[in-house]
Amino acid sequence: MADELKLYTTPGSTFAFRVELALILKGINYKIVEENTKNKSADLLKYNPVHKQVPVLVHNGNPISESLVIDDVWKGYPILPQDPYEKSVVRFWAKFIDSTCIPAIFKVFGSNGAVQAIAKACEQLQVVENKLAVEGNKFFGGDNINLIDIAASFIAYWLGTLEEATEIKFVTKD
Repeated sequence: MADELKLYTTPGSTFAFRVELALILKGINYKIVEENTKNKSADLLKYNPVHKQVPVLVHNGNPISESLVIDDVWKGYPILPQDPYEKSVVRFWAKFIDSTCIPAIFKVFGSNGAVQAIAKACEQLQVVENKLAVEGNKFFGGDNINLIDIAASFIAYWLGTLEEATEIKFVTKD
């Protein structure tokens, strides 16, 4: 029997996009189950009873309900290093992006572009930019995309769209 893999998501979910990106990189087939956030299915509530939200990746009936907790069951494209220390560094930076950078970006748009919010967001994004510059690589994972790049995909994918939609521009090409 083949593995059954379902991704519970909603259109435009940046966090579900992370899981999709990891699955695509690994070459894994999966089924999309679209959820209505206003009328959540019994399956979504069963698989994610704590947060009751997407994404939820269900592998053979076992749910994984956080976008940065991507199970490395499948061989192929590695998104985490094998070395325990390097793996902890990757997890640290992915969490930093999630807990510091993304909230700072949302605060910019939630404050209608307040100067202090922009300064804080730029400061946090500069920390990430400096990390990448110090490594001197195209990706955080060197020549390959890893979990940090997947976590940062929100910034690359949505920031320009949010700036255009709100007419709040704060990230320059420099």
